[in-house]
Amino acid sequence: MIRHTGKPLITTALSSVLFAGAFTGPALAQELIEGHLNIIGSASFMPLYAEREMPFWTQTLAEESDGLITADVRPFNAFNEAGLNGTELLRLLQQGVADAATPILSYLAADDPMSEAIDLAGIAPDLASARAVSEAWAPVLDAHFAERNDARVLGVLAYPSGAVG
Repeated sequence: MIRHTGKPLITTALSSVLFAGAFTGPALAQELIEGHLNIIGSASFMPLYAEREMPFWTQTLAEESDGLITADVRPFNAFNEAGLNGTELLRLLQQGVADAATPILSYLAADDPMSEAIDLAGIAPDLASARAVSEAWAPVLDAHFAERNDARVLGVLAYPSGAVG
């Protein structure tokens, strides 16, 4: 998940909602800013979208923020069906069309080869290795996207082999 850094609302929303369990005291007392977010989710044919992303953005976020923060989420393939491919996701974020997105990193590789380095063939032969690679590479991607695209990496997740084509 990446987001454009020109949008302070989502930082407040995500640090308060997604990571609330990791904070105590003053961090939980942070006031939320009321607002509405536009999100580009992952592909709708993936269980991740239907089971995790869509419910988070459309239900959990509003519930956890007492209705202060709401969101519309559209799956990536809705943009793909409109003739856009993965390389445009970062531009859509920079232009303010979306506040956050869940790109498939290999789809960004045509414009940004660094995006695909996390998914080098054979580098992660098992789940534990994939997690270690993701944890090690996420800060590198975050710094790269921050410098190049004024966007921040909020998390890295893996798609199962052969699920995206």
